[in-house]
Amino acid sequence: MQITALRSDQIYKTIMEAPPDEKLELYRQLMMEPFMNKWNIQQIPFRASEPHGFDVIMMNNFMNISPEGITAEICEPLAAISSEAFWQKCHEAVTRSLSTFRESGITLSVSEYLYTILLGDKNSPSLMMNEGISGDGGIPGYIIANLIPNSYTLPRIQSVLVIFPYLTMA
Repeated sequence: MQITALRSDQIYKTIMEAPPDEKLELYRQLMMEPFMNKWNIQQIPFRASEPHGFDVIMMNNFMNISPEGITAEICEPLAAISSEAFWQKCHEAVTRSLSTFRESGITLSVSEYLYTILLGDKNSPSLMMNEGISGDGGIPGYIIANLIPNSYTLPRIQSVLVIFPYLTMA
């Protein structure tokens, strides 16, 4: 079993340093493209067929900071998800969750897993309704957690990452 973290913190830093006119495509390529199979299964276009049409960026912007919003203003929430300890705890949670299936004799439908943590938009009604933390793990092999880092959400990120593999077993 291979479990890979897409280190969104590093991608956010790269995009933050980019010129404004390059942020959208950088985000699409660096943050969204690794999940291409997920988007294809869900029939979410990677790139809209018409200007301002529905695609992975519009879907992202429902809950997360938009590519254009990745500026120095996100330094504080970005710092909250940038430590090695944070990512190590996330990795351990996903590994422990998936290992529980194998130890129980349950065969997983995929052997490669990709997960990431996206910075939530504090003005998103969907994220507000979920108290600043949510996620998507409905496609086996892919887990995306969304959060507004704070004292409530940070201690709960592991539980968000752990629950999604169970949802895909039904």
